Amino acid sequence: MSGQSPVSPARKLHDADVVYLYDGSFEGFLCCVFESFAQHELPFAVWTPERETATLYPVKEISTDHAKARRVFASFRAKLGEETESLVTRDFLSGWEDKELRLIRFLHLAFAL
Repeated sequence: MSGQSPVSPARKLHDADVVYLYDGSFEGFLCCVFESFAQHELPFAVWTPERETATLYPVKEISTDHAKARRVFASFRAKLGEETESLVTRDFLSGWEDKELRLIRFLHLAFAL
């Protein structure tokens, strides 16, 4: 074995020195997922206006686009199954700290398999 990871996404994913700022809605979160996949990046953090704080990282405002949100949500069931769709919805509603970033990381791994 060459020491390479068994999970090999088609394009290289990179950690980005950027904070995503979104409106806190589920649809807004799905747009953060869209942005992360489109840019092949994992943001440093994902914040809502209530959680926003001073940072040295640039802030990228992610606007809610219902068409993008529907597209992302439909891909959960089509490519990952009904259980994943349910898991993402439930976990988004949880009170976990950094739930958005955790879910984005999970989705990158799940789609790479």
